[in-house]
Amino acid sequence: MADVSISEETLKTLRLTHLLGIGVAATALIVLFAPFQVDFTEALKEAALLKSLNITEYEMYVRGMVASPDVLPKSGIETGRGAAGDILLFMQGKKVCCISTMWSPDWSAKAALKYSPPPKNGSLEEWSRWMSSDTPAQFWTPDWTKSSVSMDTRWLERPKDQEYRMLLFFSVEPDDVNVFSTRPSDSVVWPSSDYRFFAFFQDGMFPPKQIDVWWPEVIGMEDPKRWDPAWRQTIDKAGRSVVEGVVQSHDATPLTTRNIGAGSVNLWLRTHPRLKDLLAPGREAAPLPHLHEQWSLLSSRSLNEAISYMQQQQQAFRDVAILGVTVPGQLCVVALPLAFMAAFGYLYLHLRMAVGTAPRGIAISFPWIGVYDDRLSAFVTTLSLTVVPSLLLSGIFYRYWSRLGLLSAVSSAILAVFAISLGVFADLKTRELRCLTRAVAGVQKASAQEEYNESEVI
Repeated sequence: MADVSISEETLKTLRLTHLLGIGVAATALIVLFAPFQVDFTEALKEAALLKSLNITEYEMYVRGMVASPDVLPKSGIETGRGAAGDILLFMQGKKVCCISTMWSPDWSAKAALKYSPPPKNGSLEEWSRWMSSDTPAQFWTPDWTKSSVSMDTRWLERPKDQEYRMLLFFSVEPDDVNVFSTRPSDSVVWPSSDYRFFAFFQDGMFPPKQIDVWWPEVIGMEDPKRWDPAWRQTIDKAGRSVVEGVVQSHDATPLTTRNIGAGSVNLWLRTHPRLKDLLAPGREAAPLPHLHEQWSLLSSRSLNEAISYMQQQQQAFRDVAILGVTVPGQLCVVALPLAFMAAFGYLYLHLRMAVGTAPRGIAISFPWIGVYDDRLSAFVTTLSLTVVPSLLLSGIFYRYWSRLGLLSAVSSAILAVFAISLGVFADLKTRELRCLTRAVAGVQKASAQEEYNESEVI
């Protein structure tokens, strides 16, 4: 029974509050290891990777498989100068007067492609079919026999000038658009894609000591700018000229027949250093393996709809009973540190009052480990008030923070710090309470020793 200085009712309250804290810890342990209803973590990562797919990378991959001679003009005459000789003969055939052949021009060739584009607004089922396609992309083959010059800046500025000029650079680009893409469901099919060529010249018979690279700006220039008289006069004064023309094309040609699937979307994805994770290992395996785990829920949704749905489900937690109160699952991560705060704060206030009003030299005999004067009881008390809550709250925050909103995550972290601090203060007060018990035990032991000594003397 307790000394009158600390009532039995007070000690019962302290014990009950401590047990409530242990109950909250048990609930937190269940929440920490409870399985999620549906875990979309990997599926969300896969969806984000799919959303980052840039079709421009595929176009670059396909164009890298088209050899320049497949797009550049071919004279059929062996000049010994390769593509440069064919280009010069083509330009001479277009009666661009007096081209110097003492210099081998450089060139660039960009193929117009024909391929099935990704279903950006389609369902994941459509995405899966598109990613599984082994159909190779095609490119439009220009027909250089059906070509014509549409502009020569020197003839426009100096129509009677017949000076020699030297071809520096020759460029072939798709006309108007970069890519012609088709899908089986399209009602309109492009019959062909025309090309545009540019030839860049410098006046004179001999190459200058230093050649300025000025043509990239002209290739990217809008059409009205190239027809601007002021611009034409500027380059003419610098001894430069530009020839522009158009070329019709044949039917689209497959990239290659040497390798099954070469140039296809499926092979590109499988060889891409980053996007290869969108497909499971094995050529016959279905794409999007993590999304396929919930395919019945996701296949009919668009990519954005699927991401939104998974994010909502990812934040759906089971309801939890804390101190007899049912808390919505999404709030439990905030409610648990709040419950620890309530239990430890209430315990600390009662301990503070009990220690402050109790005189030294009291004897406490009550079934509660918080007042037992042995090392094991003190160790278990410290575990229950500081170490265990800290580990549980840290584990819960680490596991759930990515599923919570920013406000919930920050609130949970702040409340956890306050809860653990109150647990530390409560533990310190239990130590003070034990010190009072040790003091009276020492006094009782000394009194017993004195009585024994007096009896020996008698």
